[in-house]
Amino acid sequence: MGRLQRERKKKKRIFISLLLCFALLIGGFYFTGKIVKPAIESIGEINARAMVVQTVNEVIRDEYTSRGGFEDVLDISTDAVGKVTLVQANSAIMNRISYDLAWEIQQEIKEIKEEKILIPIGSILGNQILSQTGPKVNLKVLPLGATKIHFNTELTQSGINQTKYKVFLDVVNVVKVIVPFSNKQIQVDTSLLVAEAVIVGDIPESYIIVPKDDIMDAVNP
Repeated sequence: MGRLQRERKKKKRIFISLLLCFALLIGGFYFTGKIVKPAIESIGEINARAMVVQTVNEVIRDEYTSRGGFEDVLDISTDAVGKVTLVQANSAIMNRISYDLAWEIQQEIKEIKEEKILIPIGSILGNQILSQTGPKVNLKVLPLGATKIHFNTELTQSGINQTKYKVFLDVVNVVKVIVPFSNKQIQVDTSLLVAEAVIVGDIPESYIIVPKDDIMDAVNP
């Protein structure tokens, strides 16, 4: 009888141990899926966006420097007394700039190296004391599809009897962010002012905004 009781107690302990292990396993999966994974995804996405935006800015800055500016994307006509009569976007130059920048940005994004990013324990546990401590995990950014570039224009008032005609360069990149427990596709939009013209006096009777039907979205596979 004593032997049977010992065997029953042993089986009971084993059962309880297995039950606890199972509960801990389920709890671990829940904690990882509901708390750890979203935190890592969020931090990874923030860092990935910063990396892509920095790359885009550097490429456009280098192109701006090598070209001596982007002012040639605008054709400005004046009358005999110097009054601005027409502000027109140069679609041929815009297309060429768009294609060159799209290709260069795509190549530079492909060269982004895998980085280690800090995952603060405080961001997972909600503890500000531990906000600057935690493990480092690998972050990889992979380009998906093509880089798309197009121009936008805008007219704004600037001072007394002055109007600014602004040209913006909009860049769209779709990338995959790979971190532990997750790989996520995100779209990174960047907009930069690349040229402007100041019109003194009345707004010209004719002005042309970027003709979207004539300006292609520059893409590079």
